Amino acid sequence: MNGVNDLFSGDATVNLMALVLVVEDELTLAQTLELYLRRENFKTERAGEGGRALELFRASRPDLVILDLGLPGLGGLKVLKTVRAGSSTTRDHPHGARRRGR
Repeated sequence: MNGVNDLFSGDATVNLMALVLVVEDELTLAQTLELYLRRENFKTERAGEGGRALELFRASRPDLVILDLGLPGLGGLKVLKTVRAGSSTTRDHPHGARRRGR
């Protein structure tokens, strides 16, 4: 693997515009994740709690979400269930379809 871009495809030109939503309440960890992702030419958005993560997800429709399951307040598992229940992303995205056995 040559870098984080390989997670999406071998064509780096496609991935230059990929958006990653980082959902992490520990500021230092969130900033570190964003630093490494930006070095690999990803755009990032950050949320420190579940309610804000849902707002950003709905508004920006990220290509990838890095989600802390141990968030205070609205926890990561609740965020995940809410996103999955209200999103066609997991059904329409080829990786989501494989996970669902299609």
